[in-house]
Amino acid sequence: LRLNKLARSILFRYCPPPREMRNALAKQPAFTDLLTQLNNSRAKTAKSLTGKYAKLFKNDPIDRDMELNLIFYRDM
Repeated sequence: LRLNKLARSILFRYCPPPREMRNALAKQPAFTDLLTQLNNSRAKTAKSLTGKYAKLFKNDPIDRDMELNLIFYRDM
């Protein structure tokens, strides 16, 4: 909590904390807007990747690495 708003936003954007820590920080008002932005950006990326992968792999199964990448953005 000693970080100012700009430092917190940079920290969340480039090295977000693990899910357990984010759940604990969600209770503090200083972090709610940052967590909302992080969740929205990850959901947007997951939606975009889903569409791209659907076009790329129409008839074939999705490559394992790409599937793991998609899971990373969906579950985080």
